[in-house]
Amino acid sequence: MTAEGIAAALITPSSSTLFLIAAIILGLIAGLQFILSKRLRTAALRFWASSNLVFCLGCALFAMRDVLPLSAPSVAGSGLLILGIGLIAGGIAAFDGRRPRFGLLFAGPVVAVAMLAVSVAGGDQPAERILISSLGVTFYTLLAVTLLLRLKVHRLDGVQVLCAGVMFLFAAVYLARGVGVYFGVIDPRDPFGGGWARVLALTMAVTWSFCSLFLPLDRAASVDGLTGLFNHKATLSVGQDRLKEALSRNHPLSVLLLDLDHFKRVNDRFGHHVGDQALKAFATVMLRSVRTCDVVGRLGGEEFCIILPLCTEAEAFEIAERLRRRCETELEFVARHRISLTVTIGVATRSPTWDTISSLMKAADAALYEGKALGRNRVIYAGATRSTGEMVPEL
Repeated sequence: MTAEGIAAALITPSSSTLFLIAAIILGLIAGLQFILSKRLRTAALRFWASSNLVFCLGCALFAMRDVLPLSAPSVAGSGLLILGIGLIAGGIAAFDGRRPRFGLLFAGPVVAVAMLAVSVAGGDQPAERILISSLGVTFYTLLAVTLLLRLKVHRLDGVQVLCAGVMFLFAAVYLARGVGVYFGVIDPRDPFGGGWARVLALTMAVTWSFCSLFLPLDRAASVDGLTGLFNHKATLSVGQDRLKEALSRNHPLSVLLLDLDHFKRVNDRFGHHVGDQALKAFATVMLRSVRTCDVVGRLGGEEFCIILPLCTEAEAFEIAERLRRRCETELEFVARHRISLTVTIGVATRSPTWDTISSLMKAADAALYEGKALGRNRVIYAGATRSTGEMVPEL
């Protein structure tokens, strides 16, 4: 091969070579995701690993377009591509704690393959076939982007934004490809518009695969494994972010520190497995008692923290008291054992004296211990005499 030929191959690599390389990379990433899913016990990673295996098979089929009849790898490969993206969307839903809609995930690929098969049987109209596959890819990719941006996280971090951006660009490329071919702007014999467009499309797919590895790792580093709440470090970090925002806009912000009363007796009487169930139940009660913008974290043991943006002293006290009353009723029985668990809550609201997250937490902590001294099962506001609740007898 001449120097000019080598340069041309490097500038515009063949489709078969690109798809074969992508199949190998995606297969390796799928293996990593399956291994990580067992370590982290994350269902989303199993979805994403399955999607990469589907992509791997699809890329392998596309790589054999020069060997097999064109219609076979095109129809099957397009169906696999749409199914793989649907599995990505299902994984994002699972990552968010939702049940994936399997009917929706599999209906699109089946319908697309059926339409593609009809198109091929009717004389194989390339423009029509490419438009069908592009619309399917675009729909499921935009669905994945929507689910990703609606994840229940404290903020859109860099990895999440990068993943969403990669997938949106991927959808835009495929939509432009389908529409361009259908209206005659792009030659259907070269539907990707050149070698660099193929490189871009495959690069986006591989980039998403790598980014998807970071999402569960980031969550594992910031979430308490037992309750699913933010851990100590993440709670302080998010609290600092919320406080900076409140200070810059001169908005109120309140902090609740919570401690379960006589929690040690639950472990001593019924065992740690019942104690763990009680902590999970309490986490559920907290999440149901606050707003979606509030930050709920476990500081350690039976100590918890709730950060309430845009919440005045009176509003914070009302939320805390509602939570305290719910604990009295909803934590009376856990795992068929009568544990009659209650909570003491200290409340502090941002002021010129308490203008850092540490000072707010110290003030709330002082109020919490005052509530403990007064008999537990009550809400105490820092620096004030306001309190509610009833005494919990020592057992």
